[in-house]
Amino acid sequence: MVSKETYTELNQMIESFPEPEREIMKRRFYEGQRPHEISEALSLHVRQVHNKLYRSRQRLRTWWMNRK
Repeated sequence: MVSKETYTELNQMIESFPEPEREIMKRRFYEGQRPHEISEALSLHVRQVHNKLYRSRQRLRTWWMNRK
């Protein structure tokens, strides 16, 4: 279970991402869309979606390890 404070911080971090990374993260982790669904919705190649998800997760991991 994630605390409300941590959830808020995480959401703010995702909101700071540039587009289309922000939209991809929201669709994948909040809406549960699969990469091929995201690629169709955003007119991107599936490989691009996978790459952007990977980079965004790396960014979140770095942020998480360095916070407080």
